[in-house]
Amino acid sequence: MGHPNTGHVTIRGFSEPDRVDALKQALATWAEGQTPIHLSVEAIDGFPPPFQIVIARLEPTPSLVARYASLTSALDSTDFHRIGELPLDEWVFHLSLIYAGGLDSISWETLCDRSRRVVEPRPKEVITSADFVWYANGTEYIETLPFGAPGQALGVRSVDNP
Repeated sequence: MGHPNTGHVTIRGFSEPDRVDALKQALATWAEGQTPIHLSVEAIDGFPPPFQIVIARLEPTPSLVARYASLTSALDSTDFHRIGELPLDEWVFHLSLIYAGGLDSISWETLCDRSRRVVEPRPKEVITSADFVWYANGTEYIETLPFGAPGQALGVRSVDNP
């Protein structure tokens, strides 16, 4: 079973290997107009097969919903290829905790049943930036795009993927 390299909330996925710079610029422009996102964990849950991911399900806070909607609006005028996008009322805001796609169905059900619970008190966090993540030649690259900070990208860092 695997785990994310870093804790993150995915609000959009893309398939644009040949237009990374243009996509990064569009997302940086979007981030410049954003204010912080308030997160609150509701429960530990799971995405069923074929995904089999244990998640921390997030409350759809007004700021989280607003950022998702504003990014959708900003992207609607572009031709960037978005993957896995769902309408706002169908999206499950979450933090991925465990990638368990390799488990057989009985082991997955056991893991999911033992993990599933309401979380009280609810952990909370305020997010002040978005990370733009892309992959090239087996390496994961991350650039942090601060909210409300025109032209203030924090530089690229890489994470080698085994």
